[in-house]
Order: sequence, then structure tokens, then C-alpha cells
Amino acid sequence: MHCAVPPNRDTFDRGELHPNLLRTPRCARRAGRTPAARYVPDRTSGPVPVVIMSHGMADSADRLADNGFGVILYDHRGFGPSDGEPRQEFAPIAQCRDMQMAITFAQSCSAFDADRVALWGTIFSGGHVLAVAAIDTRVRAVVSQAPWIAGTEIARDILGSEGLAAFWEVFNAERRTLLGGGRPSLSPVVRHPAALRGSSGTSR
Repeated sequence: MHCAVPPNRDTFDRGELHPNLLRTPRCARRAGRTPAARYVPDRTSGPVPVVIMSHGMADSADRLADNGFGVILYDHRGFGPSDGEPRQEFAPIAQCRDMQMAITFAQSCSAFDADRVALWGTIFSGGHVLAVAAIDTRVRAVVSQAPWIAGTEIARDILGSEGLAAFWEVFNAERRTLLGGGRPSLSPVVRHPAALRGSSGTSR
């Protein structure tokens, strides 16, 4: 089997968030649209099983397509080419809902078998696929690699009980800010090399 190269480029509508899901001013608006790469194997005699994959993994998508599987590959809202604000926001509930919309989109493609849908996730998405499979009866198989499924326990081990309580208060303060119409805050995860040079006073 050989993957159709390049994959087809599509976009699926993420629908709307229920206004009661999270009570912030931006929750009731349309959630936006997500570009998706649709991999369809060559030389198939009928609809093929389809794997939903999020956040990168193009190499794995190629391998799956080479072995006769269809793939829908996309980035979560606020990441990569997907729209959504704020950017780079980790929102597991919203991301799980987007994954369900990706399933719906995959089932609308005639090249894919709507009754043979699998989810594939790694680390953070590895937790998502387990949660979605538990509530969505359309999922027939799951691949969850090094899943992030015990975040609270990991944080407690690192921060201790008092540190974890302070950590949660940061989120509660953020919610109060959003409720008052404020903008979400951002935390740096990776520092630009220029910033590192400036802080140390030396060049590398």
C-alpha cells in the first residue's frame, strides 16, 4: 500500500461549546475551524479503517497509510494552523470535544469506514484518547502512548500538598480575571536563545 502524497487538506468545523461548560465570556461563541490532513491509501477496494491523530505525528500517519489505514491528522485549537484564542492554551475538555468532531468529520468521508474508527494519542493526547473512548461509542480502538493521566498526583509529588493548593489558586485567580473581562495570562515554556544570552550577559 502507498499513501496518497501529499495528503488531502481539509477543514472541519469544531462546532460550538456549550455555554455551561466553562463560564467565561468566550465560551458561548463559535469555537472555530481546524485544518486537517486526510491520508487515503492507494489501491483500496472499499472504505478503510480510519485513525484520528492529533498534534503532529506525520511520520506515523505515513506509516499507517502505507499499511492500508486512513488517517485524519490535525492540531488542537490554538496550536499550529488551527485557529482559536488564546494561542497555545492547554484545554483538555475542549480538546476532547474537538476530537469527537474529528471523528464526525472522518465518518463523513466516503473513503473511510464509519464503523472502524480508532484514536491515537501521545502524552497529553494520550490521555485525551482514553477519555474520548470512554464516552464515545463510535470509537473501536485506541492507541495511547505514554499517556498523561495522573497530572494531579504528579503535581502533588513535585510540589507537595501546599504547593499544589497554591497552584490551583493560580487557576482560580485566572478564572476570576476572565469573568471580569480580562485577558488570559501566558507562561513561558521555552525561552528564546536571545533572551538567554541577555540574562547571562554572554553569547553562546
